[in-house]
Amino acid sequence: KLNLKSASEYNYLKQSKCFKIDGVDDSDMFHKVK
Repeated sequence: KLNLKSASEYNYLKQSKCFKIDGVDDSDMFHKVK
């Protein structure tokens, strides 16, 4: 496990306030490239 925090806890990521894209499953995509 990577022990990452929620995206909203990272200053760079929370600037756009967009953490989710409809129809995109990040965990599924991660497992495919892993």
